[in-house]
Amino acid sequence: MTCESRVGDVSSSTDGILNSPSDLPLLEIPLKPNVFYGRDDLVASIVELLLQDKSCRIPILGTGGMGKTSVAAAAINDAQVRAKYGQKIIFVSCEGVVSAEGIISALATALGIRHESNIRRAVFAYLASRGYTLLVLDNFETAAQSADSEHVEQLLGCLAALSHLSLVITMRGSLPPAGVDWDELDLLNRLSLDAAHQIWNRIARKEDAQLDQLLRMLDGLPLAITVMAHQGKLFTPTQLLAAYENETTRLIKVGAGGRLKSLEVSIRLSVQSQVMLQEPDALELLSVLCLLPDGVPLRALQEMLPSLSRTLTAAISVLLQVALTFEENARLRVLSPIRDFMLSHHPPKDPTLGEVRRHYMNL
Repeated sequence: MTCESRVGDVSSSTDGILNSPSDLPLLEIPLKPNVFYGRDDLVASIVELLLQDKSCRIPILGTGGMGKTSVAAAAINDAQVRAKYGQKIIFVSCEGVVSAEGIISALATALGIRHESNIRRAVFAYLASRGYTLLVLDNFETAAQSADSEHVEQLLGCLAALSHLSLVITMRGSLPPAGVDWDELDLLNRLSLDAAHQIWNRIARKEDAQLDQLLRMLDGLPLAITVMAHQGKLFTPTQLLAAYENETTRLIKVGAGGRLKSLEVSIRLSVQSQVMLQEPDALELLSVLCLLPDGVPLRALQEMLPSLSRTLTAAISVLLQVALTFEENARLRVLSPIRDFMLSHHPPKDPTLGEVRRHYMNL
């Protein structure tokens, strides 16, 4: 039986579940970020898709700390989007969820569905019977890259088959899960220096002659800029620049840290992801790339790293997939904060280190 027919059966056979207005839970969604710059065009593109007369499937992708959740929050708080969907905006965090059943459980909790003999059926009945509904699955990478990824993709396909359900996922990486006809949306890219200045001035409000150099060092990564700006309430850019040379990414955290308050925690989640662990040479390649601030031409890698020749293509694919590297002007590059983290925690070693040295000595 196709996913579409199963959805139809669920909708008709469970008509009436949570059907009265008093049964509908008051769904909480994140507020629009207070500090949010440099993403207006991307948010406008998402809003345009959400306001179509048909449902949409939107993947918000990028490296960790690039502001994917903030972009989603800004889009779903747009006045026209709120007017269209009203209380039928469902925002579910999938952080730590590692199975399809875990997603169903998180959805059931968000929707207030309890005491049902078939939770999955009840969730689909709810979603199928509400008219235009917007579902946001945040931090979807843990489920998508888990051992249960096949069932997760099947579940996502079934959700996408609901004709009046618009689906948004935020996810670390550059490729959305298979099995869904996703709308095209640009990857989240680095912020401009102007946007970085706006964030800094909104939070820290302290400037000196070294601010531009400090912001360039953070390479347009929103999490790094935001957290460093909080440090800027206490220290000048000159002081922070000097401290960063000694402490590198350990400096970029607020309080006890955590994924949204510590750059190291955010980067480590990507480095230790299931996809990275399945291709060990990806970590070795990443550590070598971090020696090269300007990146390296893709065509030169095979000659530069003969010891990785058998796994090089797979390793490059993984690094691009989890968005720890990016391609710019036919060169493979790594953001500066990620380079600093890797050189501190996972420095390159022989034989690849020696191969890189020999390559550049022979140029």
